[in-house]
Amino acid sequence: MLSTVLLVSHGSRDRRPQLVVNRLAQQLSDRLKVEKGWNGLTDSLVGSAVLELGPTPLSVQIQQFAKYSLSLGINRVQILPLFLLPGVHVREDIPHYVLGNR
Repeated sequence: MLSTVLLVSHGSRDRRPQLVVNRLAQQLSDRLKVEKGWNGLTDSLVGSAVLELGPTPLSVQIQQFAKYSLSLGINRVQILPLFLLPGVHVREDIPHYVLGNR
């Protein structure tokens, strides 16, 4: 089953980490398209969101990406946290945002 992927990073005032995450998202999207035989698709299958310091709350970013995924005809979104260790953000914060508790 094809799904889109949302990469969730911590967020930073420095824009360089987000540039790296965006580059990773594009590379992963390109690879998924080739592996799934969707190489003609111009839209990205991978997006990025931030837990903190973003222009919108993570819950809104997740909802927006889910709507985007549906516009591509894809009804499954995988959320992939990009954190070094499974701390509070990974164990508690992100699941709360996904489940709509915040």
